Amino acid sequence: MKQLFHRLAGHRYHRLFLLAGYLLSAWALYQLAFTAMFVHECVVLPGVVTDVRQKPYEDSLEALVHGSGSCAGDTSYQPLVRFALPSGLVINRLMSDAGDKDYTIGQDISIITPELNPSGARINEWKYIWGTETLELGIGVLLVLVGYALRGTLIRRKATRGKDNTSIRRKNSPNGQKKPSAPRRRKFSADTPAPKRRSRKKKEA
Repeated sequence: MKQLFHRLAGHRYHRLFLLAGYLLSAWALYQLAFTAMFVHECVVLPGVVTDVRQKPYEDSLEALVHGSGSCAGDTSYQPLVRFALPSGLVINRLMSDAGDKDYTIGQDISIITPELNPSGARINEWKYIWGTETLELGIGVLLVLVGYALRGTLIRRKATRGKDNTSIRRKNSPNGQKKPSAPRRRKFSADTPAPKRRSRKKKEA
């Protein structure tokens, strides 16, 4: 497991962000497609609140999706709704969707439910139908963007280090050093007399 972690991450820890972002985004898209099929097969019916029950939010995700500025442990409200199916069957159902908005007994409320399976009824509000999947998709896209940003930073660092190493090698390599310039030879014209050379006989004496 540790070797797998080092292979996936290592100094390229942006891979973890990309992997988590892609997986979460794919899961959120699957859930959105499933919810779209659910909505397509449902009917929208009017309902009446017959009772209201209070319960704390189970986790921060539920509070974030269903509540505005709520936290885990804050009070949420679940309405008990009575509605009639197109077949005439009257259903009394406690909504699984809990929100920070309180309800009053006798309040009219819109319900979306499968006609053949009223146990899957939900409150007909955007945050109760699409909220969780949209939040997951947003987090997944954010993780992917962070991963690509970290990857770009790593690429820029590698390019900068490569330039620095190349310049250092050029300075230290024999090809990069400047060759010592040869002594310039004086040119004599026909008018200027050539310098006298000392004879070897005087040096021997």
